[in-house]
Amino acid sequence: MAPRHSSRVGESAMQATYDCIIAGGPDHGQRVQVSARDPLYGHPVLVASDGQLCRAAARLHPQGARQRYVLAHPAASGAELLGVLAAQTAAGGHPRRTPRHPARAYR
Repeated sequence: MAPRHSSRVGESAMQATYDCIIAGGPDHGQRVQVSARDPLYGHPVLVASDGQLCRAAARLHPQGARQRYVLAHPAASGAELLGVLAAQTAAGGHPRRTPRHPARAYR
């Protein structure tokens, strides 16, 4: 999918969208397209239907497709997160933990 163009003043000309799956909360298991990013770390974030902020917990690398993120709801249990990861891994994705700080990821 091509990035969306933004016409607002002060925004970048191109804004990327990310394929994401929500783990936990009222939107558990939903696949969504997210364009909002955490200003500090650069990973996608999403406000769930109950108003809670879901943050990236893992990044998946399916073969022949663009990367996908698993967004963890604050109320997500470990079993819900592992269930989403197991389902995506069985579908051909390889999980990678998202780094807390991008600059430290390559040390």
